[in-house]
Amino acid sequence: MQKSKNANNLENKQKLIILGLGNPKEELNFTYHNIGILFTEFLNKEKVWKVKNKFSYCQFKNYILVKSNEYMNNSGEAVLETLNFFKIKPENLILVHDDADLLLGTYKIQYGKNSAGHHGIISIINTLKTKNFWRVRIGIRPPNQKAKAESFVLKKIIPAHLKIFEELFPKIELNLKKLFKTKN
Repeated sequence: MQKSKNANNLENKQKLIILGLGNPKEELNFTYHNIGILFTEFLNKEKVWKVKNKFSYCQFKNYILVKSNEYMNNSGEAVLETLNFFKIKPENLILVHDDADLLLGTYKIQYGKNSAGHHGIISIINTLKTKNFWRVRIGIRPPNQKAKAESFVLKKIIPAHLKIFEELFPKIELNLKKLFKTKN
């Protein structure tokens, strides 16, 4: 885990938004590109989502869980609508998304980084006109996978990899709780 900004000094002590990126179509649910949405579904123990136009959400005491209802390449639209709806600044946004540059079973938590070529992040940076937000980059690249990300991000997650993610998600949740000192 990499921490590049003090998480305890969040802008105006606003609520956090944890927003999972992915693609909205049912047939894309359990693909590598939807790992951000899968993570927010893991966090939402209540399994109830309120649906808006470009996002769905569930509100808790210290944070708001959101999953994008936009396609990955248009993620900026969902993020902007979310921030405007909740009147929250980008500095209090935690995006969760796949990262083909990281090995399967690894992740990084970072603040204020460039897109590294991720089309969803490019859309968000261009729409918000800032890169000053948090990112949880979840590695999806299997060992020895040399192919370009486009060749596997929309494939269904195989059961062995799904088990890796199921073991990884509680670790990410714990680190987010420590980093942002949230209780629920």
